[in-house]
Order: sequence, then C-alpha cells, then structure tokens
Amino acid sequence: MAIRYVISRDEIPVDQALALLHTTAWAGAMPRADLVRAMQHSVCVGAFDGDTLVGFGRAITDHVTFVYWTDIVVDATRRGDGIGKGLVRTLLAHPELQVSRRTALLTRDAQGLYAQYGFKEGAGESSYMEKKD
Repeated sequence: MAIRYVISRDEIPVDQALALLHTTAWAGAMPRADLVRAMQHSVCVGAFDGDTLVGFGRAITDHVTFVYWTDIVVDATRRGDGIGKGLVRTLLAHPELQVSRRTALLTRDAQGLYAQYGFKEGAGESSYMEKKD
C-alpha cells in the first residue's frame, strides 16, 4: 500500500501524533493538551500507511512572509522509506505555505534531507535566541 499524505488538523489522530512525538528528544514529554492546542494553530501534515500515522509535521505561519516547520517526525521503523521526503514535498507544495521571505526549521540530524529541497544553513552572523518560561 502506498503512503497517503494528508494536510488536515481533523484527520490526524492526536494520540498517534503524540506517540510519534514522544519518541523524539524535543517533544518526549509533550502533554496531549499542548499538542491539541498547537495543532489548532498550525498547518499539519500526516503520512498514513493505511490507518496508521507513520509521519507527522506542523508548520506555523503568518501566511505571507514566514513559515516555521516544527515537529517533523517519522516512525523509527519506517525511516529510510522516503516518508520524510514525502512530508517535505507535501509541505513545500501546500498553497497556505507559499510565502515571500522565508521558510525555516531547526534540525539536529536531518540536514541532508532538507538540503535536497533547497534548505541551507541560515542566520549568518545572527544568533539563535529563545525565551523559555
């Protein structure tokens, strides 16, 4: 069966997405309520093998100048099957994510994947900063 890619907040099972995210270093303890709220304010993509979610991602955007991709994750048993590439292609093609200035993301170990689609190291002399509450 071919992988089916869906952009929809309503069709992506929150518990399956949360299970994928709980396998990551960045969202291993994310509460379900946080994911529900985050999905409500994001463009969400899911990769399905039948009824099983095997890949998930979110994009946060102002719909004009900026998109930030976050929570891109593929089931560990399915890595190398092209699912990550499918998620990237789906997000890049989505009409709501066509912006005039910048699409950004952070990655620890998938630089090679994103480079295939034109992503480059950014920020130059800028510093990544954050405020944690």
